[in-house]
Amino acid sequence: MAGIYIHIPFCKTKCPYCDFFSVTDSTYKQRLIHSIQKELRLQQNYLGDQKVETIYFGGGTPTFISLQHIDAIINQIYTFFSVTSTPEITIECNPDDLNTNYLKELRQIADFRINLGVQSFQEHELKFLQRRHSLNKSLHVLGDIFDLGFENVGLDLIYGLPGSHLTDLRANLITAFQFPIQHLSAYHLTIEPQTPFYKQLKNREFEEISEELSRQQFFLLVEMAKNNGFDHYEISNFAIDGAYSKHNTSYWKGIPYLGVGPSAHSFDGYCRHWNVADIKKYVEEIEQGRLPFRKEQLTLRNRFNEYLMVSFRTKWGIDLNEMNAYFEPFMDNEFKGKIRNYLNLGLMQQSDNRIYLSDEGKFLSDSIIVELFVPEP
Repeated sequence: MAGIYIHIPFCKTKCPYCDFFSVTDSTYKQRLIHSIQKELRLQQNYLGDQKVETIYFGGGTPTFISLQHIDAIINQIYTFFSVTSTPEITIECNPDDLNTNYLKELRQIADFRINLGVQSFQEHELKFLQRRHSLNKSLHVLGDIFDLGFENVGLDLIYGLPGSHLTDLRANLITAFQFPIQHLSAYHLTIEPQTPFYKQLKNREFEEISEELSRQQFFLLVEMAKNNGFDHYEISNFAIDGAYSKHNTSYWKGIPYLGVGPSAHSFDGYCRHWNVADIKKYVEEIEQGRLPFRKEQLTLRNRFNEYLMVSFRTKWGIDLNEMNAYFEPFMDNEFKGKIRNYLNLGLMQQSDNRIYLSDEGKFLSDSIIVELFVPEP
């Protein structure tokens, strides 16, 4: 089953670590909402006869637009696509944008899965990350969310911050696990080019934490999540009672999805499409009935490398039977030798026909996966 991603590119302020496409100028907000609805109509055949199982509002800040607009977009999806009877509908939220009335109205629209971008429960870390909300605001919003009966709730945390210690991460996790959350996404801070943090790092305004401290924080995260009943099903994602993010899991399993909105990506199983990362150009093209995207046809090598990249991020790893069936030209002695080496080093483990990363392997996943890639000819 397929998924639909809706990119809402507006933010009140731009976080200094974020490299996703977003803007603080809301001049085109009304036209953008109409263009998103029109793009859904223009792309109604993209997923073929596949049913839509997941709908995901991301950004940017989806809660920047009104609930009436959210509702209108969902109705448009139901109009032009075949949707399952109980789809997973996720909305990313910032604590600063939520209040009791907003949450009450949100419940009236659909049975939303909430993904709350808390990022930290430490005031000094929130200040460093330049988040708009305070600790008290996060705690108050979380109380409201559960008081109002939301059941499928996930939190986003960021760890590995410059100057951070194990005590900071431990305190964040203790607070997070005090709430009946179903899902936790915990991402190590990565300094991306073209972000304010990248410039500050180059200017030596702060230093990244050591690899050893990164390792200690990662293993503390894994241990505390496990002790609280959470399944480590993807390198940065944990779920209780099988409450995986169905939408994100579809990305990792190579399931087709449609991305709508400026900069949104789509995948049909063989080709990738991505919309222009420019609101003005996006709106003008859609209003003329044109789809403003670029397209890449994936070669067998591309698909092999992507399969490795996404599969090794998950607890399910790679399926040797699938790989022999679809990627036989690349299952040579060199590849098999590398896999055996990682198994011997304890960085990978094997169960029947599946091979997956150990916890130590997950910490080193980027370098391991790149080593397995088939290079350009």
